[in-house]
Amino acid sequence: MGSRYLASCFLLFAVFTLPVHGQATLYVDEKRVCGGENPCYAHPQDAVNAAAPGDTIKVYPGTYGTRVYVDCPWQSCPCSAIYSPALIVYKDNLTIASVDGPSRTLIESTHPCWSNGAPVGDSTRNGVGTDGWNPSAITIVANNVTIDGFTIRRPYNCLDTNKYNCFWNTAGVFIGSKAAGYTDFVGKANGAVIKNNVFKDVWHAVYIWHSKNNVIVNNTVEALGETGRWAGIASNDGLGADRLASPVPSTGTVIANNTLADKGIAVG
Repeated sequence: MGSRYLASCFLLFAVFTLPVHGQATLYVDEKRVCGGENPCYAHPQDAVNAAAPGDTIKVYPGTYGTRVYVDCPWQSCPCSAIYSPALIVYKDNLTIASVDGPSRTLIESTHPCWSNGAPVGDSTRNGVGTDGWNPSAITIVANNVTIDGFTIRRPYNCLDTNKYNCFWNTAGVFIGSKAAGYTDFVGKANGAVIKNNVFKDVWHAVYIWHSKNNVIVNNTVEALGETGRWAGIASNDGLGADRLASPVPSTGTVIANNTLADKGIAVG
């Protein structure tokens, strides 16, 4: 009886302690050096595509920007069929951190249009090849993602004289979906940690859309440029049909110890 009990306990312990994944570390360096570490990728998106949930991605100094889809099948391709946002994080439990801090490590999207499924599918190796991605620098559509220690830009470059027509729901970091008004990832993109970053030239620094339990701490939001409105950090679930179509409310978020130069915090 005693030996059978001990055997059962051992088997139970073995079942519950088997590792699901080794939690690897991947490296990124635009020069493909990575301090001699491997595996080494040239862009954070390539590392995300190769990562498994739970991995850490360490990014060496450099400027990591808009992704270009080079296999456009038409002779003259619209902007939306060519460019993909700089970084789309679509796998759970990833930590993406700079090696040397925000002064030398930049993530930015500079293209002036939304993206359709072709360039996004190409950039993410078909991880999330759907239409309707706004040109935010980083878009998070997975759970428990950490972004730590970058300068993040999404420059305001609209040529329309009416600023209200120009990418009103783009951001440095967009959490919860590919853009405001979309329900694709509702309930699948919660618990992000955005810390120790510097934001500049963005429409919003951080925009939260139907996403819960995020932590936005110790960031610096510099002047937002000529956007002329909205907020440094926004948690906004929309109005009317948007709110009803996406019934998960943005609750439980911590916003603390951030320095905001010329815009505040909007919750609504």
